[in-house]
Amino acid sequence: MSGIVEFLTARLDAQSAVAEASGGGVWDMDSDGETCAVNDSSTGESVVYVEGGLTLEEGQHIALNDPAYVLADIAAKRQILAAHQREVLTSDGSMPDECYHCCEPWVCPTVRLLAAPFAQYPDFDPAWKLKP
Repeated sequence: MSGIVEFLTARLDAQSAVAEASGGGVWDMDSDGETCAVNDSSTGESVVYVEGGLTLEEGQHIALNDPAYVLADIAAKRQILAAHQREVLTSDGSMPDECYHCCEPWVCPTVRLLAAPFAQYPDFDPAWKLKP
């Protein structure tokens, strides 16, 4: 089993690849009350259109989670993960078992929280769950 950093990196890489393949752009939503469409803001082309099958709230949710937002969210999570790495070797060559940023025992709560949304994945280690 891989470590939590490798696990998170793989999940973020997968999300990033999908967002980039979706154009990476900003989406907006149009609705006339009966139909709802989610459009690419830069081209005006529909990316999601469901006549009578997509609620206003569903359209808003899709538009609010457009590829540009997902990529920005992933970039922020990568910066958080980079800041919360396991401490480097000490002067005597031993590996301290704590987070470099917050000095909490490794795996720190911040990294556990980053992993929490992925708990349903088969390679998620239950030991990574945030401890109460």
